[in-house]
Amino acid sequence: MLKVDDNNNMVIKESEYNKLANKLDLEKVRVNDKEAAIIPRYDGIKNFKYMNELKELTNYKVENNNLKVVSVVDKKILITGLFKSQIIISDNLYNKLEKDSENKIVTVKGYEFKENSKSDKAILQIKENKLFSNNNENDIFYLFSK
Repeated sequence: MLKVDDNNNMVIKESEYNKLANKLDLEKVRVNDKEAAIIPRYDGIKNFKYMNELKELTNYKVENNNLKVVSVVDKKILITGLFKSQIIISDNLYNKLEKDSENKIVTVKGYEFKENSKSDKAILQIKENKLFSNNNENDIFYLFSK
């Protein structure tokens, strides 16, 4: 993801989102250079009002780009409330924004554990395989279980 301002607004390129969507069994998104799709920070029935407010947005500004909001995806991809906003943009626009030295790449790695009883062992394996390292200040890690 790319942090595009000091307010924790993040963008993700379409191709990266669609890789996640494929793994998480979510609907894929298609946007052009003048369009955007919103990823909610919260989802579920109890956040019905929030989701409806997102669906009312028609435009979203990313730096000097006024983008038409073409959709709001049904489910969040990160833990609740991690960033202020998460916007899917075209790969082409993302690559242009990435060249701007003001923007900061943030790598987010997530691990899902289906059983809490197995999470300790799995975390040790992740650490041993150096998949869970805090050497890069731009990395964010999160763990959750069902």
